[in-house]
Amino acid sequence: NKVELYINAGQQYETNEPEIAKRYYRMANELSKKLNYKLGEIKYITNYTFVLNMQGYFDSSLILNLRSVELSRQIKDSIYLAKTLFNTGSSYRLKEEYENAVQYYEEGKKLFETFGDKAMLAQSYDILQNLFTGMKQYRKALDYGKKAVKGLKEIDNLTLLGTAYNNLGLNYINLQLFDSAKIYFDEGLAIALKTNDQLMEVNLYLNMGDVLVEQGKFNAIKPYMEKALVISREMDLYESETIALKGLSFYFQFVKNYALAKSYADSAMKLALQFDFRNERQKLYAHLSNLAYSMQDMSLGQYYS
Repeated sequence: NKVELYINAGQQYETNEPEIAKRYYRMANELSKKLNYKLGEIKYITNYTFVLNMQGYFDSSLILNLRSVELSRQIKDSIYLAKTLFNTGSSYRLKEEYENAVQYYEEGKKLFETFGDKAMLAQSYDILQNLFTGMKQYRKALDYGKKAVKGLKEIDNLTLLGTAYNNLGLNYINLQLFDSAKIYFDEGLAIALKTNDQLMEVNLYLNMGDVLVEQGKFNAIKPYMEKALVISREMDLYESETIALKGLSFYFQFVKNYALAKSYADSAMKLALQFDFRNERQKLYAHLSNLAYSMQDMSLGQYYS
């Protein structure tokens, strides 16, 4: 019961004060090991890795998730095996190792489909939406995303529904359907503000900024990126901080304040290198190249390109 209490306490903090959440989860793990309570250790991992993922510690998360799959097989708990398989698949997806991700997702999906649990199935659809987004199969991702939204509306789970809206919006951006993306982001932001979910809130500010960038409306992105930057720094969300800094660099390039644009881009690159955010590094090099050309430094532009 005390292990469960630590887990429940941590969950109250993970979307607002993640370091406090992590401390409670570690307490749950220490007690679980003392009691040889393997299910408690699994619950610690499933919750702790959620926070690690949002902070960008993907390698650490993968190591723990692989351990949770091993423990779930040991105790022969098919529900937790399905969950831990999906979590491990997500770790591989975040590391952009899609072949491994598919392997774990497929095994987990077969288990989820046997349970008849609407909430679990709807959540699994949203996770699969993310997988196919990462693999750039956007139409397939949309199919799963729409199934996820439909299922989550039926069970009235606002937090997961907000996340599914956000993920759907990302696919519409990738398909260049910006008006549709904004509709889903607005729905998600309303849920984030209603539930005081700052993690969801910061993701939506960044994604709404992306819509404006794709539309060439650089003059309108500053308030979204500033809000995202404040929350990211408060919650130690390093990847989100990187994206917000990059967005502010776009804005200052647009208003021809090149020195400030370069400063924000350099700060973003420092984080991208520190945490090995490869996708963001690629985008930042492209941006720094464009910025150098704006400053008429052709050799530097070519270097970054």
